[in-house]
Amino acid sequence: SRIEVVEIFWYGCPHCFDFDPLVHRWSSTQADDVLFLQLPSTGGAAAKVQARAYYTAQALSRLEDLHQVMFEAIIRDRKPLNDEAAVKALFVAHGVDAALFDKAFNSAGVGAKVEAAYQRAIAYQSRYVPALVVNGKYRVDAGEAGSFTRMLEIADHLIARERQK
Repeated sequence: SRIEVVEIFWYGCPHCFDFDPLVHRWSSTQADDVLFLQLPSTGGAAAKVQARAYYTAQALSRLEDLHQVMFEAIIRDRKPLNDEAAVKALFVAHGVDAALFDKAFNSAGVGAKVEAAYQRAIAYQSRYVPALVVNGKYRVDAGEAGSFTRMLEIADHLIARERQK
């Protein structure tokens, strides 16, 4: 009964960094029948570590404040966050207990979410980020749409189309 909109992103992507505040503002205006989810890219070794960081922050109930911190560290501050030690240092610097980080980052649950993200991205045939996938049927990326604003307009159109079905 809900229309799922998935944003596929990568922390190392400057376009995703620029798109992030726009898509969050857009998602906050959606009706209750729209479920907005984020899917971190797992396409490459660095992206897999960063996806694990995303799901670690989620597992620690710190995603809301650490999501932007991770983007800024990589894009603005040019800290690659390509390995567990770098991610841990960032999390600890922002108040996460080191032992809790280790437990979450290396947990089976976080590993399973990273693998599920990988499988979902394959199913969506996503090659570019940022991208939006509406109800698992329609994929829109900025290159095809021409702009971030146009991506969101197309997503609105596709959501309306799904409501009519």
